[in-house]
Order: sequence, then structure tokens, then C-alpha cells
Amino acid sequence: MAPQYPTAFGRWLSAADFALGNVKQIAVTYDADEEDASELIGLVQSQFRPNTIIAASTYPSPNDAPNLLNDRPTKKGKPTVYVCEGFVCKYPVTTVPELEKLLLTVSTL
Repeated sequence: MAPQYPTAFGRWLSAADFALGNVKQIAVTYDADEEDASELIGLVQSQFRPNTIIAASTYPSPNDAPNLLNDRPTKKGKPTVYVCEGFVCKYPVTTVPELEKLLLTVSTL
């Protein structure tokens, strides 16, 4: 199969790795009227993080938002990040240093 469809074969390997690997879910919530979450989202996107899903939305999330964002309130009105594995979330964080530390911890699991 690989010689016939070299590009597709690579994508199949990527899909298999995702299906069999340890998937991390990152939910970012923020108040529309308060500070935005771009710095926190930028940190997550600044490195290659295989098998990671990120979803961001205002709180409360709209009806058509991914389930990952359900029941993820902001902390004290600040943009808040929930880092989860196997649908179990770590304690939510609101600052870049806290998120950096959390992403390092989760990456080694």
C-alpha cells in the first residue's frame, strides 16, 4: 500500500498513532468582555504537540461548541485552560507560567 499511495500512507500512520496513542485535550474558556486568551492559546500552539486536541470558546460556550468545552467555567473571570488526558482534567490554570509547567508535566505522562 505504501508504494501505491505514499502520501495517504503517511496520513494513515498518523491516524493510527492518534487512535492508539494517549490523546490530550485542551479546553480554553474566556469571557467575551474580559481579556482574550490569545497568549494562552499561542503557547499551546507554539510547539508540535502530537495527539493533542485544542478547543477554545467564550464562556458559557455556545450550543454548537465541542463537548470538551462543556462545564468548563473561567476562574475569577480570567481566561482559563483545562488540560485533560483520558477525559480527566488537571486543575485549571490561568497564567502562562502555570500552563507551561502543566504542559511539561502532561507531556511526560
